[in-house]
Amino acid sequence: MKIVSVQSQKGGAGKSTITVHLATAAVARGLSVRILDSDAQKSAVLWASMREAKTPEVLHCEPTKLLAAVEKARHDGIGLVIIDSPPNAGPDAVDIAAPADLILIPCRPGVFDVSAVKRTIDIAGMAKKPFLVVLSACPPRAPEIAKTRAAFEAAGVPVAVAEIETRRAMDRALQYGESVIEFEPEGESAKQINQLLAEVLA
Repeated sequence: MKIVSVQSQKGGAGKSTITVHLATAAVARGLSVRILDSDAQKSAVLWASMREAKTPEVLHCEPTKLLAAVEKARHDGIGLVIIDSPPNAGPDAVDIAAPADLILIPCRPGVFDVSAVKRTIDIAGMAKKPFLVVLSACPPRAPEIAKTRAAFEAAGVPVAVAEIETRRAMDRALQYGESVIEFEPEGESAKQINQLLAEVLA
């Protein structure tokens, strides 16, 4: 079983969006997937409530109960657990990172988001977990994307090859309780999510 925690110390980075799209892409590959939504806003839980499909399974879980929830998933034979985290989790941030094999850090291409990434990297360090930054909510073809990537790479920060662009299909899919894998499987957003999933599972 692989456990991925999607974390950022800044709101609006796209954590829940990436979580549900990644999870559905993994289901399409034949994996059994469980999302543990540790955010009080329960965005992933809300998305699941609008779905006709029963997979991926989405459960709300308090940060302090994540270790037990992960062990339950292992016992249940789940192949991939994705933890969706709240912004500015404070002392809970390390609890959320603790069960993970990988911390995925979404980051918009902008100066304020880049500064927030450092705080999340510090949390990964405290939890002694590997991490991967993913450029998310990117305006298509914007020069800020390459600049942000270059800044991270110059600092030795691992960055996913996949870049998740802001496209209408992603938002439209969520409104119907779907993901881009289901809503527009041959579209550019689906390709980007599948590329990111390949990196996460590598």
